Amino acid sequence: MINGTTSTVSTCRIILMENNFTQSFGKPFVSNYTPPACAAGSNKVLISLKVKSKGEQFDRLAIMYLGDNEVFRTSTAEPTRNGIEWEYEKDMSAYMALWKTAQKLIFDLPNQTTANLTGTYNTTLMATYLTVSDTQTTNPGPGPADMIIPISSRMGINASSPSAFNIPTDSATTTFSFPRNAARAIFSLSSTGQGNEEFWWSNFLQSDILTFGPGANAFGYSPFREVQVLIDGQIAGVQWPFPIIFTGGVAPGLWSPVVGIDAFDLKEYEIDITPWLPRLCDGNMHTFNIKVVGLEDDGRNGAMLSEMTGSSWVVTGNIFVWLDKEGSITTGSAISIDIKPPTIAVSQSSTTNSTGANETLTYTTSVQRTLTISSTVKTQNGSQICTWTQSLSHSDQGQFLNFGNSQINHISTSGTDTSSGPVFYSNTYSYPLFSNTTATSTPDGNVTFLADIRRTKKHCHVRNIRLPISTGSFRRRSKDFHIGLRGNR
Repeated sequence: MINGTTSTVSTCRIILMENNFTQSFGKPFVSNYTPPACAAGSNKVLISLKVKSKGEQFDRLAIMYLGDNEVFRTSTAEPTRNGIEWEYEKDMSAYMALWKTAQKLIFDLPNQTTANLTGTYNTTLMATYLTVSDTQTTNPGPGPADMIIPISSRMGINASSPSAFNIPTDSATTTFSFPRNAARAIFSLSSTGQGNEEFWWSNFLQSDILTFGPGANAFGYSPFREVQVLIDGQIAGVQWPFPIIFTGGVAPGLWSPVVGIDAFDLKEYEIDITPWLPRLCDGNMHTFNIKVVGLEDDGRNGAMLSEMTGSSWVVTGNIFVWLDKEGSITTGSAISIDIKPPTIAVSQSSTTNSTGANETLTYTTSVQRTLTISSTVKTQNGSQICTWTQSLSHSDQGQFLNFGNSQINHISTSGTDTSSGPVFYSNTYSYPLFSNTTATSTPDGNVTFLADIRRTKKHCHVRNIRLPISTGSFRRRSKDFHIGLRGNR
């Protein structure tokens, strides 16, 4: 039984991929997916990813696509000399509109082996098709979306390549004509900091990056990031990212044998764009854009949002669209947009030793933002006021000690997202993070690194229909299952 449904029948299981990722930068796994005949009539799809690895290797980010749509983002555990293996199972029923048609399946796991980095990632990806009866479930909610529109570089179908944007190198922009009979639309956003932005949550204020000298390799633009979704140049919603720590992050020993929160399943963030339908369904071309911003401070107490960040952020989006009958046209009122600039405050202070060298640095950041977007949407079922609201708060207290060799961060991010209209939905979330790290050089030339990481991820959902999902979304999806991770040192 899945999430309270009355019965589950396994229809069939197929292998989607068997591949050993060795020298795979720029060489994703590509195959042609055809819906199996045995899956006819199924209404749920589960995927199972099994991975084996042995040796030494970095953690790697991996993305699965169906055509131009990203459908799953994961990362690898770092292997050991004796080898490890893990399995992750995920409900992919929200993407049923894609599973029911032929697709270009792309699984991008960039890996590189050398004399020292010997670990390969031997993967098996399977799909299980299920038929689930909801006949005795009250108020079951909407089914899967009728259409899923990719907000990506769209390199999959025509070029058999990954379709993620890399910000700031790419302009994450897609322009198209929206279906005129759309009755409801949800923007699903995937974003991950990589390279110089992997540890964005521990960054310096931009004015402080030279505090411990040019050789300190300090990354700037603050420990705050906002991922923005824009429609025709106007903000439709924002994400304040959850800080993913991969298995090689901070101190790899912390994530063995159990990986950190969401490392095996980097969750999407969802924004209800139904209030935009009176504009989007006018038959014209409309532009969707994803931006990542940090803070540019003035060296005192002021700061503003800045599109200048490090490199890079890997981003894509999907728009899940529920349609009315063919031929109907959605209309409505003008859109009311109430988005004020965020309230931002920063501070910093430093101390020096007897020689005048900077010994400590203390800094704080505080950001609050609210937004409300509303319209009257008229569909074949009548008119309804649809509203999307967000209220978010971020604070960080950071401290560098011992000439920058020790760092302490107390970070708190919280928010509430609310959608009202065809569906009432509210998600209140918080993810506090405490990090304390110290690097000490030893007489033999090595470095001892001590780390203490404490964090949580909390969500509280209120909704008027059953919408089981992984992070509290507006799409209908069952929970995901972390099957296991095992290995020997």
